Amino acid sequence: LKKWDDLLDQMKQTQVDYKLAKPEERAQFVEKFKQLKLDGEKLQPEVLKAAEAGLAKDPKGTAFVTFLASFANGEYLRDNYEQALRISEKLIEAKYENKRIYNLAGKAAFNLCEFDKAEK
Repeated sequence: LKKWDDLLDQMKQTQVDYKLAKPEERAQFVEKFKQLKLDGEKLQPEVLKAAEAGLAKDPKGTAFVTFLASFANGEYLRDNYEQALRISEKLIEAKYENKRIYNLAGKAAFNLCEFDKAEK
C-alpha cells in the first residue's frame, strides 16, 4: 500500500501546486495529474490484491480494511455493484467493525437483484 499512498500524496501535492500556480503555468500540473491518475489505474489491481491478502492475514489491519472499505464504496458509486458487493462481503466475513458495510453490501446486492443477500 506504500506505492498507493505515495501516489495519492503526489496527486494531492499536484492539486495544491495547480492552485498556487499562475494561470499560464497550470497546464503542466493538469498533465502531471492526468499521468498520475493513469499510473493509479495501472497500480489499482495490484494494490487491491495486496489489500485483500493483507485482510486475510490480519483482519484487524487498519490500512487494509480502510482501503478496502473506501474502495468498495467507490466501486458502488461507479455502479460497479459486483465488485462493491464482493469486497463488502470480504469485510463482513473479516468482522469489519463499521456496520455501514452492511448497508453498502445490501445496496449493492439489491442493485444486482440478489434480494436474499440484500435482506441480510
